[in-house]
Amino acid sequence: MKTALHLILFVSAIFATSAVHADTPLRPPAIHKVSSHNHAFTVISSPEKGTWVLNNATNQKLWSMTDWYRWIFVSNDGDYLVTGYNGLNLIPSSYTDDLVLFTFWKRGKEIRKVTLKEIVPDKSILLRTASHYLWGTIIGINDKNELLIKRIDEKIFLFDVSTGIRK
Repeated sequence: MKTALHLILFVSAIFATSAVHADTPLRPPAIHKVSSHNHAFTVISSPEKGTWVLNNATNQKLWSMTDWYRWIFVSNDGDYLVTGYNGLNLIPSSYTDDLVLFTFWKRGKEIRKVTLKEIVPDKSILLRTASHYLWGTIIGINDKNELLIKRIDEKIFLFDVSTGIRK
């Protein structure tokens, strides 16, 4: 009986710690690089210089955008980006259904925004943390140029990166 109680307390402590850790403040804006699934392209996002896509074979800059993004993914052809919500997988407790979780871009021009309501139609799906809600995560762009989203309840969503339309 004592062992079971210790196990329950241990597991409870782990969940409590992860909830607190989830609310840790975000790091300040900094330069970061992300490669496409096929490693042919790299997107670089800089708080001072904006965001640009490089062809890795030639090191040539293909195109750019003026803003910096904390959460960003590049397609296997280098033409498309997906940018995620700046708060990553945590949304404020005072969120609205029209909060944009991620945006699809073609060579710097916006294609489509996807809102929280499209991914989380029912608030009960969300996981409450100390000060936010956890909605899920953007896994990335796969070899078929599909954006993979994993909602907090483990449901997977696929989007065509060239249209932003859910499959």
